[in-house]
Amino acid sequence: MLSERIRHLQQTCIERGKQGRPSHFGEDYHSCALTTFSSLPHWEKLARAMAYAIENQDVWAYEDDRIGGRIYYKCESPITANCPALNFVSEAYAAFAEEYPEHRELLDHSLIAGGGKGHVAWRFDRMLAIGVEGIRTHVEELLSKPHDETADELYRGALILLDALLAFNDKHADAYEALGNHELAERMRRVPRYGCESFADAVQAFYMQHIVVMRENPFGGNSPGRLDYYLWPYLERDLAAGRCTLSEARELIDELFLRFEERLYGMDGWGETVMVGGTN
Repeated sequence: MLSERIRHLQQTCIERGKQGRPSHFGEDYHSCALTTFSSLPHWEKLARAMAYAIENQDVWAYEDDRIGGRIYYKCESPITANCPALNFVSEAYAAFAEEYPEHRELLDHSLIAGGGKGHVAWRFDRMLAIGVEGIRTHVEELLSKPHDETADELYRGALILLDALLAFNDKHADAYEALGNHELAERMRRVPRYGCESFADAVQAFYMQHIVVMRENPFGGNSPGRLDYYLWPYLERDLAAGRCTLSEARELIDELFLRFEERLYGMDGWGETVMVGGTN
């Protein structure tokens, strides 16, 4: 049975989803890539433009939130057709088509060489376990001995975008502090910067990285994937230690799923596919 708070939240999520909020993410990404960062190497232009767009997203925070973060897509597409040079996959597709012209038909129908830059199940569990700082340390180690120039560019770009994720997250922590939601503000100053200590930490860390991923490419891919697989260990420990009850955990997951719905309301094809159960 839904709690009274979740029933109220369900209605407010529907109302907010119907209203939507105008997003300037795509405009920021394209405009600064074509102006501020236009003289940079292609990889760095893409990374810094994306980082700028992430950091400058609007923050939508409310006093009764127990999960921080929202994104909207109203009147915007993350990639516009008239800027092919800023499409992450255009160069890769062109190179593949040139090398394997006999497979052009399969490529055109996304049957080989991947689909869009999404359509993957991310390793969300890594950030839950070691945090952004842990991933940064790993990337810095790789950067100290890259295999080639392409690897070097990839690692440098990854560091730029990890910092952008933290900057966007910290804007939320400040907003919740200002609203008097000190518990959530404190949590967001810990995660996803560092590894999670509780189930509530894990839900929050997952959701922040997820909405940044979905901001880049919301179209059908980049799903939460095996949500039960990477959240369960934190809930199991909390239950065993008496730090959380199943009803408290359910309310948090209810809010998470309603936040998915708020983002998706009225949109066609922007799925949130969750795998529950199954085998390794």
